[in-house]
Amino acid sequence: MTERLLGKIVACMLCVIVPAALVSADSNAAMVFTSGVVELNGGAVQRSSAIFSGDHVRVADDTVSGATITATGSSVVVLRGSSLTFEGSTVLLDNRSAVSISTRRGMSARIDRMTVTPVKGEGRFQVARWDGDVIIAAKNGPVSLFDGVNTRVISEGSTEVVADPAAQQEGGAIPPAKQPVARRIPLWLLLAIGLGAAGAAAAAAILSTGPPATPPAP
Repeated sequence: MTERLLGKIVACMLCVIVPAALVSADSNAAMVFTSGVVELNGGAVQRSSAIFSGDHVRVADDTVSGATITATGSSVVVLRGSSLTFEGSTVLLDNRSAVSISTRRGMSARIDRMTVTPVKGEGRFQVARWDGDVIIAAKNGPVSLFDGVNTRVISEGSTEVVADPAAQQEGGAIPPAKQPVARRIPLWLLLAIGLGAAGAAAAAAILSTGPPATPPAP
């Protein structure tokens, strides 16, 4: 009985130590810690797993599910209903996905040809991709936005909405989104990426009442 118990303890320790050792040995590897329903390459994740460049993470769309990817010097919180591909030093977001990134090693987020990177190699920022829009919130430190052609800086404390590059024709800079973002993106996501109290109130008003009525013709 004692030997069986000892065997179980050793097995549990190996489940933690071996993946961590693999992550330490591979700069393109990380650990993912989960709650609720999370899939890694189509299979369910039980609490934690080592992940490698090219692995796909999908989080269920409910209030209890979430995932956190931890690599050396970086942490990526994957919000509910989101999915992405881990690429070592960056994460590639699918549509209707959002992440919050804290990094000291220049971890970036990518949407098609667009890349969002901390200017100084460290900072905290949030990126959401939703039905043709990309929302970028620079929380701690400025971030650079590279659209495949041009680069510009989003200052600390600022939030910008730009068009998803996948919806744009090839060539030219990515323009700002033309329609109010709150009309298309769920309020919980706007709050999660931190548009601020004023932005959240405006979003709530638009979502509850719809767009302003067109005045009658004279």
